[in-house]
Amino acid sequence: MVTTAETTVTATMPHCTILQRIPWLWYEYVVARARLPLRAICLILFAITYGIGALIAFRAGILPRYLGDYPSLVNFALPALAAYTLGYAPRALDYFWRNIRPWLANSEEEITTLQAAAPNLLMRFFWVGMVIAGGGTALYAFFPQEPSIGTATLPEIFRDITLLAAPFMGYFFGGAISVATFGLGLFARSIGQDLDLKEGFVVQGGKSALQPFNRLLWVVWATFTLPLIVSTLLSFAIQPAATDPLFITINLITIAVVVVFTIPTIVVPQLFMNRFLAREKTEELKALQRELGEVADFPAPQDPSVALPRLIRHQHLVYQIQQVQSFTPTLVDARFVVQIGTSVVVILMANIVMRTVFAGLLG
Repeated sequence: MVTTAETTVTATMPHCTILQRIPWLWYEYVVARARLPLRAICLILFAITYGIGALIAFRAGILPRYLGDYPSLVNFALPALAAYTLGYAPRALDYFWRNIRPWLANSEEEITTLQAAAPNLLMRFFWVGMVIAGGGTALYAFFPQEPSIGTATLPEIFRDITLLAAPFMGYFFGGAISVATFGLGLFARSIGQDLDLKEGFVVQGGKSALQPFNRLLWVVWATFTLPLIVSTLLSFAIQPAATDPLFITINLITIAVVVVFTIPTIVVPQLFMNRFLAREKTEELKALQRELGEVADFPAPQDPSVALPRLIRHQHLVYQIQQVQSFTPTLVDARFVVQIGTSVVVILMANIVMRTVFAGLLG
């Protein structure tokens, strides 16, 4: 059964090149056609890839060590989590357009054009992300297998496991990089620049129409941003203390890459959407104040049957202005996001510092 969300993604495929279509093959041929929940599909993907690694470890006679190896788990867990982002994004787009459409003053042709362009905006940097994630993972497989640079875990199968994970990291995690780090910001900017909302969006609760975009943000944070931060910090925690210059360089590069990939996912989409909501608040407030001024400046009629409706309208406009003034032009409570993110980072960094201190004292 072909869903509406699948139509949203595939409607423009005849006009797309093969390079633009490849990023959505996971959704088009697997997620949209399977009769399983998305989380179950991603869990199956993880089980298959991790299971192949287990077979390699079994043949090498080190299966128990493989099952307790954290880097091997991360190699296959991150692509499975990213696959959830790639599977959820088309559905979120469909929900978004269905919710926001009644509030749009754009023409049908403009709406269709904007809707058709949205998937390509999310995946504009897919191939860049694929090269970074997949190529970086494959390159890491050929690093020297030494404890001082953190590549000594399961040396018997380290290269095989890393090369096995590389294409999955490239396609799924690279796609998630495109959606989370670049695509959401581009899409939010397009919303702010191109969507023309009808009057009453703020007063009549139109902000609820943006909830699908809000949910997509939370999904991206839960399946990409937070796992990337946590897995990186835990990797530092379980690796030997940095002594080799190459290992220190790798750590610094890793931290820089994580910062570059995660900060935009939290800041950029909210920045554009908050500007969009602030603009709508300002425009609606000006319109209501202008109408209130026209009502107040009109000569007062003597006929009570005319004066009473005008008085009611005046009071209603005052009430609406108060509603607009109390409207919060933010999509997500930034303070809550910062608090949660700071708490996670501080706790993990404290564990790393304590481990380093104890290692120094015991050494």
